[in-house]
Amino acid sequence: MNWMRSLFGVDKPIIGMAHFNPLPGDPKYLASTDVRQAAQLLLRDIEALQEGGVDGIMLSNEGSQPWMTNPEPVTAVAMAALIGQVRHAIHIPFGVHVIWSPMATLDLAAATSADYAWEVFTGVYASDFGLWNTNVGETARHQRRVNAEKVRLLFEVVPEAAVYLGNRSIKDQVRSTIFNARPDALCIAGLKPGEAALLDGVIAVKELKPEIPVLVSTGVNTSNVTAQLSIADGAIVGSALKKDGNLWNPVDAERVKAFMQIVKKLREK
Repeated sequence: MNWMRSLFGVDKPIIGMAHFNPLPGDPKYLASTDVRQAAQLLLRDIEALQEGGVDGIMLSNEGSQPWMTNPEPVTAVAMAALIGQVRHAIHIPFGVHVIWSPMATLDLAAATSADYAWEVFTGVYASDFGLWNTNVGETARHQRRVNAEKVRLLFEVVPEAAVYLGNRSIKDQVRSTIFNARPDALCIAGLKPGEAALLDGVIAVKELKPEIPVLVSTGVNTSNVTAQLSIADGAIVGSALKKDGNLWNPVDAERVKAFMQIVKKLREK
């Protein structure tokens, strides 16, 4: 049994996104925002995801646009404060994602006892956010320092809004990532939130080491989930579960139920 089956209790788990609104220090943050109000908005989405039947939750600061590759400390601190307000209501596995900082993501995971962490841990990229560098050796040592060794790491290997600068194919890139970094899972994204990953890329990564779970992390919806999960081992889903399919809207429990109904039928085959 692989770790995902053990953690989520199902094959091909669906991890639903609960997005933070703009946080202190973010360009769109409203100084008049009350912490309790922000927590209530986050709690509303968490409850809708669980009511709809997702298998796990991912807590991420989508509202911090434009994102930074080295976010200020206040971002993770604010996220930790809000998670502390809603942690009692989370009854399924959950993970965290501080866009785009592996260190801050691990700090937050350790502080909140998260089950998994999603981030870009390896590679150098030309991106909308400037030159984007990583250091997986430092990250691995930091994971040990903060006692987060039990946190499962979901490696985004084709990050959004970025191009890999190494002169290697995705298969070669991922092959060396598997050898050097030993990821718990690999994630394949489209160019931006809401845009589906290319199935050819998912197939190429999946063939390298089938025992490592491969998740699709953007653009999965009711129209393509059957095709996506025919190859991928699970999915991280955001926009499709929101009201009217809009990333910035609240989670719609009825949309979640409809989505999960399709997934459950797939699992029965």
